[in-house]
Amino acid sequence: MSRVILFPCLLICLTSCVKVDESDLIDVLQRICIDEDEIDEQAVCIEIYEPVCGCNAKTYSNTCYAKRAGLISWKDGECI
Repeated sequence: MSRVILFPCLLICLTSCVKVDESDLIDVLQRICIDEDEIDEQAVCIEIYEPVCGCNAKTYSNTCYAKRAGLISWKDGECI
């Protein structure tokens, strides 16, 4: 099953099937939405603030920082 399908199913289950602590949910999100093979701490990113909200519920300064962190998806704007 692909991560794209698994992610929404897991999120629905975690928020409706069992009571979970917010920090536990964030830990799960980080494990399923980061491709560790894509993490590049040496990547140089420009300092332009165009925030994106990562699939791990963290705000990144721009898409470069999200890619550098190995995220597999994000949306424009800060996380709420």
